[in-house]
Amino acid sequence: MSSILLLCAAGLAVVLFGPNLKCLPGLWHLRILYILIRKNLNPAADRQALFKPHISTSRAPLFEIDIQLHKTNSSYFADLDESRLALLVRVFPECFSTGKNKMRLAMGGTSCTFFRAIAPFQAYEMRSQVLCWDDKWLYLASYFILSGGGRKLDQSQTGRRQKAPSLKSSPEGHEVDLARSVVIASAITKYCFKSGRTTVAPQQILERRQLLPPGREAEWQARNTERMQIASAFNDLSILRDHLLLVTEE
Repeated sequence: MSSILLLCAAGLAVVLFGPNLKCLPGLWHLRILYILIRKNLNPAADRQALFKPHISTSRAPLFEIDIQLHKTNSSYFADLDESRLALLVRVFPECFSTGKNKMRLAMGGTSCTFFRAIAPFQAYEMRSQVLCWDDKWLYLASYFILSGGGRKLDQSQTGRRQKAPSLKSSPEGHEVDLARSVVIASAITKYCFKSGRTTVAPQQILERRQLLPPGREAEWQARNTERMQIASAFNDLSILRDHLLLVTEE
């Protein structure tokens, strides 16, 4: 009898915790640690891929579902931690090395906008990539995409580049419609580079790491200026702090 009970208990544990393994205590920390360990095994930066997105896949386990039967908002940010870290570790590995004089990255803020819900056990893709930078901040864009939607976006962008191979990043009308049909949520995050207590301009880091192809500075600057319009709107949210003590009359 005891063996049957033990077998039933094991089966129940597999049913309950197997699909929810992602949410078990300590698993998030282990996934973060794995990203950092993998970096130390392959410390070379991906110098030719500054704007190449980091792509990963996941599902919404039952433990991430809220009372409205879709993926809870807070769980998006746990996924974003992993996606952004994997990207930054790949492009700026020196910021995650050990030592007294190392460069490090400090997050200055993030914002996520939701466009549609993720159902229980639904599969989805995550993409994080460098968006732009200014004198202080490096901005990352992250996306939650319907499973298979990323492939459609890649095919559309490949076709556009074959027609007009340039660095122009403005999407065409049909690409906007396609993005709106597959993007579940989008997020923007800003980081600054710190050397001790000194903030280092992202441009210096990019030039030091030779991440910007020489001879095409004007093109890259135009692309960066265009995308900074998005980052500027994100930075405008900082004014919310100044309204904390405002009293409105009813």
